[in-house]
Amino acid sequence: MGVPGLGAAERISDIAVSPARTGTILGRDYVVSTYETVAIAVRTGDIYVCGTTANWAAVATAAGLAYDWTSLALAPNWTGDRVVLGVGSDDLAAGNADAATVGDTYLVPINVATIVPTVPAPGPVLLDAAASDSPAEVLTGITDGEIIFSDIALPADFDSTSVGGFRAFVSWTSSIPIGGVILCADDVYRVDFNSVRKLEIRASVAIYSISYFGTLGAGTLMAGTTAAIDGGVWFTSDPTSGMPNWGAGSGKPPTGTNNYIVALTSNTEAFAAATGGNGAFSKSVDGGLSWNGYSFIDETIVVINDVMPSPDGSVVFMATEDAAGGDHSLWRGLGFPNPGSWERVHFQLAAQFLTAGSLVRLSPDYGTDTTAYWFDATGTRIQRSTDAGQMWGLERAH
Repeated sequence: MGVPGLGAAERISDIAVSPARTGTILGRDYVVSTYETVAIAVRTGDIYVCGTTANWAAVATAAGLAYDWTSLALAPNWTGDRVVLGVGSDDLAAGNADAATVGDTYLVPINVATIVPTVPAPGPVLLDAAASDSPAEVLTGITDGEIIFSDIALPADFDSTSVGGFRAFVSWTSSIPIGGVILCADDVYRVDFNSVRKLEIRASVAIYSISYFGTLGAGTLMAGTTAAIDGGVWFTSDPTSGMPNWGAGSGKPPTGTNNYIVALTSNTEAFAAATGGNGAFSKSVDGGLSWNGYSFIDETIVVINDVMPSPDGSVVFMATEDAAGGDHSLWRGLGFPNPGSWERVHFQLAAQFLTAGSLVRLSPDYGTDTTAYWFDATGTRIQRSTDAGQMWGLERAH
């Protein structure tokens, strides 16, 4: 079920699958966003919908919207309101805060049943904040910042048909123009109807993905950065406030170096995947404070340095290296004596351990105090965990 009629330079940026919906020939709807890969394209990207019939309908251009689209999200009440939200960018004249730059980015809600921007939303919402500019479309060929990635996250009770129900979170990564200064204030933004607020993770930080778990009034917002800045994942439990308080999983972050994809399944449980050195699929059970690597870990175990079971044999810790004198990992196996599952509970670069080899030891009272120790072979770096390996602190260093 391909998307026919795409331009030679048109590429798919995002796809969404709706819940089951009666009256569709395919049982549900499929929505795709696209952008152009050529500079100053005559033909823009589009948003295509398929479901009511087996044919793809180009709804964005049909609604008179000429943008490159880099992400989309279906409204939670899709089966009722049939609203898709897209992040679209253009290369037109300066917007509110542009000060001579060209092109802007918008959050655009479209009712695909009527093929118009939704009411009461005031058409496309310009994502320029009070003192920041949004990026231009993909590959404009200009020297200003151009959008590369974007993402959208919605509250569970998002309602496009009411002013008070229209709240969305948007993020982006833009290119760094000539001169190396980020012009387009990469960050996470909150859109309340037609009001846009920059949520200030940092002065400027490129965001690869965002995820929100909660309602219009309260929830948790998580952001994965394009590069490993302070651990690569940021989170806040007050994203609806005027100035959210952001934290980072820098104490024990998910491993990897770039393009952190995040997904919240509750206020405390989250998943992250990152690429680059020691990239992995990781999980947090404390809202992003600490992360364990579960699968697809970019590491080859060359040396097993030590193995230490708990006194009752139900938990096993294993210390490894990816080469003699290389990076170190500490693994925890659960569910023994039957075949258990393994997760990486700590990771240290070779330069942090200073020597080849590491050892792991457990308290004789592990069953009650859940205390574990991990140290390099010379004893110059001893780390202790008092929660079965979840969080670690430096016990002694010379």
